[in-house]
Amino acid sequence: EVIDNMSINGINFMLGLYTNSEGSQYNSA
Repeated sequence: EVIDNMSINGINFMLGLYTNSEGSQYNSA
């Protein structure tokens, strides 16, 4: 369960970085 939680947290973290980078692109556009 710990490994699953770590992977889920990693996916959420990467999704957060992706959405943040997309948002910055829209703001700079």
